[in-house]
Amino acid sequence: MAAKKKEKRCVYCHSSEDVSRDHIPPRSLFPKPRPSNLITVPCCRNCHEKLTEKDEYFRNFLIFSPQCRGHVAARQLQKSGLRSLQDPNAGELSNPLFNFRNRRWPGNLLSSLPFDYGASVAPDDERIEAVIERIIVGLFWKETDKYLPLDYSVDVVGSYDSTYMEWQVQQSVRRLQNEEAPADIGEGVFQYWWSWAEPTQPGETHRSDWMLQFYEGTTFLCRVARHQESMNPSHQRLFALPGYLGR
Repeated sequence: MAAKKKEKRCVYCHSSEDVSRDHIPPRSLFPKPRPSNLITVPCCRNCHEKLTEKDEYFRNFLIFSPQCRGHVAARQLQKSGLRSLQDPNAGELSNPLFNFRNRRWPGNLLSSLPFDYGASVAPDDERIEAVIERIIVGLFWKETDKYLPLDYSVDVVGSYDSTYMEWQVQQSVRRLQNEEAPADIGEGVFQYWWSWAEPTQPGETHRSDWMLQFYEGTTFLCRVARHQESMNPSHQRLFALPGYLGR
């Protein structure tokens, strides 16, 4: 722990310039009063400003989803989530996941929500997976006292609703769940499991499996691995790609 405090580098880009702290998962996922055990990691200003732009979209995706909407914390956040979606300045935050800003909602807004949107509206996978990737890179630093090398990427291999995961992914989920109890932040708002994975190439010492669960409903199973030299650049770590932070 002493080495962590002494070495101030951004966990995402490894820069040592203008480093502060970033909350993982995003603090906006927790209603007030927020829990005392929120996780923070070193983060430079540039990464913080660019990577956190997707936090509101990610929160709204979760709290209005059929898998999460009934959780007490998600319900506490839905009114503020609606306000953000109806904000005329929301821009792309509400699209394509929601398109509420041009609608008039009678009576109680929450009772009028089309909660089954998931069956007909495709979420923006890139924005969602960018937040998941950021969370796992930060958790890797927290759990191992190591910075994840930039030649490693995070691959989301199962997501959204564990009921529909393929058999192989379900097996990995069961393995993680059986190894130990999850770390829990905010009474079920965020839980995670992780374990080291068998290397598939020499020197792949950071290979690991992670499972994240939000509001006791939506699950993401992820693999951290070194990407191959022949791998398509679109599969590399999103915020390590040239130009990503400028989007």
